[in-house]
Amino acid sequence: EDSTGNLFQNDASSTVAYGGTATATLNVPFTNNGTASVGAGGTVSISAPFTNNGNLSVGSGGTVSISGGGTWGATATESGSGILSLDGGTLTAAPGTSFADFRLNGGTFSGTASVTSNMNLVYGTLTGTGTLTLASGGTGTLGDYGDNGVYLTGGYHLVNNGSMATTTDTVNGYNTYVYFQNASTFENAGTFTLTDGAQFVYQDATANHFQNDAGGSVAYGGTATATLNVPLTNNGNLSVGSGGTVSIS
Repeated sequence: EDSTGNLFQNDASSTVAYGGTATATLNVPFTNNGTASVGAGGTVSISAPFTNNGNLSVGSGGTVSISGGGTWGATATESGSGILSLDGGTLTAAPGTSFADFRLNGGTFSGTASVTSNMNLVYGTLTGTGTLTLASGGTGTLGDYGDNGVYLTGGYHLVNNGSMATTTDTVNGYNTYVYFQNASTFENAGTFTLTDGAQFVYQDATANHFQNDAGGSVAYGGTATATLNVPLTNNGNLSVGSGGTVSIS
């Protein structure tokens, strides 16, 4: 209830668990050095800074919503088939951090981490000189929130080693917008699919870059137009299906 040094701390070798199917709210700074778990179908909302140096396990259909930002140490992991959702604030990760299922949903992510299973970048910001990597075998989606989009800024490096696609929301008319700033890069070494209306937007005169590596595949199978307004280097396979247009400007 005040701005003093209040803290909820889970020590190493200790466990904090939520087994409910509704929502529990932690509106106090939370440091996890042990194991924190959320059961199937449950939601834990963390609206104050969250420092994780241990393991966070999220069960099927479960969600951990972070809106107060925080930090993840080099040994921190997130496991299970539920979702870790960054809904607000800035979450900074040390190299070595890993997530099983990660969703960027309005927050800001900095630092270096890998995602092993599913990465859903709805909208928000990837910032700084770190790298966020979707691992081989993982799946991902990129953008679905109007023109708010996903920002790569400060030299950030987004890497796809798995199977990733932009999104086209036919109900609300939202398409993927990715904004490049301050010499940032999206590197594809896996399979990347462009959908109708997707736009990569070059917002400044720095060395922003979309790179398709040798062995990588970029495909557009739509029947309208996808726009790449960012320098493109293709060292792999680039394909456009029948009736579709990719505008590289």
